[in-house]
Amino acid sequence: MFALLLPIAAAQSWDAGADFSSTDNPNEVWTFGWAADVAGSVTPTTAATFVGLPQWSKAGTSWPMAVYNDSTAAVTLSDGLSIDPGHLYLHPSTNYDLSVLRFEAPEAACYQIDVSLELVDVDDGDVAVDVWGAGAELASLDMVAAGATSEHSVESLFLVAGDTVDLFVGPNATPADDTVDVEFAVLLAVDGVDTNGDGVPDDCPEDSDGDGVVDPLDLCEGDDATGDSDDDGVCDDLDLCEGGDASGDSDDDGVCDDLDLCDGDDATGDSDDDGVCDDLDLCEGDDASGDSDDDAVCDDLDLCEGDDATGDSDDDGVCDDEDLCNGDDALGDPDGDGECGDAEAPVDTGDSGDGDTEVEEPSGDPGCEEGCASSGGAPGLLGLMLLGLGLVGRRR
Repeated sequence: MFALLLPIAAAQSWDAGADFSSTDNPNEVWTFGWAADVAGSVTPTTAATFVGLPQWSKAGTSWPMAVYNDSTAAVTLSDGLSIDPGHLYLHPSTNYDLSVLRFEAPEAACYQIDVSLELVDVDDGDVAVDVWGAGAELASLDMVAAGATSEHSVESLFLVAGDTVDLFVGPNATPADDTVDVEFAVLLAVDGVDTNGDGVPDDCPEDSDGDGVVDPLDLCEGDDATGDSDDDGVCDDLDLCEGGDASGDSDDDGVCDDLDLCDGDDATGDSDDDGVCDDLDLCEGDDASGDSDDDAVCDDLDLCEGDDATGDSDDDGVCDDEDLCNGDDALGDPDGDGECGDAEAPVDTGDSGDGDTEVEEPSGDPGCEEGCASSGGAPGLLGLMLLGLGLVGRRR
């Protein structure tokens, strides 16, 4: 029989005898069947009756079989063998086919399993019982004399939904007198069973994030029920950011660095493709180049020094809002007329009385320091020519 080792709240349990159905096979978690050997497939047996009791047996034969006494009194089966109320007997066939009782896990969890057996044939028999769970042998039990008993418990066995625990009953040496009284009970141990009190469930995976899903089946770190929408292994209830949490979220915009569009709030975009989101953008262009004239246009895209919005009508690299003069500001505007030195035209000052037009050189002419015609400075080539002509006239 099943014995609970530590109290577990709201633990669900199943008992093959108490859950017996005379009409359904499989019946929820239980299946009665037969198999040629422990490695073979299990075929469900069909409904029949034996001395008025419900029985499941191989189609067309009497064995292998399972019979259950659902009455309130003992019932004689044959040769002095009787079955008490509430008891379940399994018997293999004489051609060595095995009688099988199968439990199928309804969900992924830890299960505690208890099997109690008694060889009940009145004549000496010999029987071999094997218990397999999740594809591995859990126990091999041999009973070789009437009245022999055997018990086996598995304290904590991790099963995923659909995994099975199979009890195989077969003849050992002689295929006769092999009736076995079977008690097979299973407990769903949500947190496993701790037999030594060390706080760790025996032979059962840990649930390290406490979400009720053991680690081998965990979808993500955190509460699996919230999902893992970005497939980073961190459940949405604990997710730092969209993307791989391991990469971090250095700009705290909720987008992990492995998926980050730009530095700042990705939701604002990066209209100039400089890697700096618009909410943090210093200027239009590559922020790394700076914005030395504070016009919100980065130096890599700057049209001119000053406010690019005002333009650079004289193409001298100085924006109109800061332009000193029309032309190349680098030449200056010494006469303050708004025309840079390289842009000033010669000035016609009229006829001084000698019949020749007087021309004042622009201030940018390197031959004059302050305007040759008005400054009295050293005469230029034109002045010397005019002086020579005046002297010739006087001599005549």
